Amino acid sequence: MKKRYASLFAYGLFATLALYNCKDHETPTPTPDFENEVSGIVVEQVTLTAPAAVTAQSSTFTAPTNTTISSYTGGAPSQAVQDAAGQVSSTLSNGEITALNNITPAQLQDVANGGTLPADLKTALDKIKANPALAGFLPTFTLPQVNGSAVTGRTGLPELLDQVEAIKADDACLKKAQDALANVINKLKADAKTQQDKVDAEAQKQITDANAAETSCKAGIPATFAAYRTAAKTQFDATMATLDNNQAALGTNYAILKALVIVSYGSALDTINALEKAETAACTAKKNAAIANANAAKTENTNKVTAALNKGLTTANDKIKELAAPCHNQGGGK
Repeated sequence: MKKRYASLFAYGLFATLALYNCKDHETPTPTPDFENEVSGIVVEQVTLTAPAAVTAQSSTFTAPTNTTISSYTGGAPSQAVQDAAGQVSSTLSNGEITALNNITPAQLQDVANGGTLPADLKTALDKIKANPALAGFLPTFTLPQVNGSAVTGRTGLPELLDQVEAIKADDACLKKAQDALANVINKLKADAKTQQDKVDAEAQKQITDANAAETSCKAGIPATFAAYRTAAKTQFDATMATLDNNQAALGTNYAILKALVIVSYGSALDTINALEKAETAACTAKKNAAIANANAAKTENTNKVTAALNKGLTTANDKIKELAAPCHNQGGGK
């Protein structure tokens, strides 16, 4: 389509000039100074559009808020401790409680290393989650967001117009018009290229910055979530030690409370693992959004430059056609 536009551009000029390429007038008209007349035509400077900003929000992780079991220091269990044990007993079967008590430290460490929950622990956790009275024994969290959407873990540019095709004319006046048009077109295209180079450079900088930001974003994630795991493990070990040291005082509540602590710890580890993956994915999502915005701005700015060039070409073409009208009195270049 651009090539056809360029051809029609030249054809219109040639047809106009040819109509005046007459040799039957006796008084020649001075040849216009084509070059000087079009020297002031330029490609207007465009104001570049900046890419849209990317909004992001980090995930949050909050340890269990119910400290009834973690604050137990030994001796006869308080009514609150007994109530918690009663809620667990009404939620899990004896077989499920026994299965939780048989989960080994190695299995929990595997989860801490990023593995999945053992099947028995996953089943119990789903049941505990369904009991509002036990919700406080589980951690809470929010997923990271990019441009308002939660993140989980789990262009070619338009080409500038081709130069207008050369006008085939033997008349000296028309030849000057042809040369002047070719020269101004080259000048305008050079001006447009300068602006386009600026558009390209700005877009590339934004893309480079987005990639660097992703690398920086991901660099701090492992340490952040390692700290969460350490805090959870410290609390788990301390609570389990207290329960073990007071097994006799707790009686039948011992296995029940131990099961609850294991579910709580397993839930914390599973949540931390999921959030770490989500945060990592969010870093990439932010980069991708920034690059998409940079490319969108680049396309818009390129269209502005192309429009400015086309405006300059049209102005130059119209001016040359106007100036070439007297060429019919030039006597065929004699």
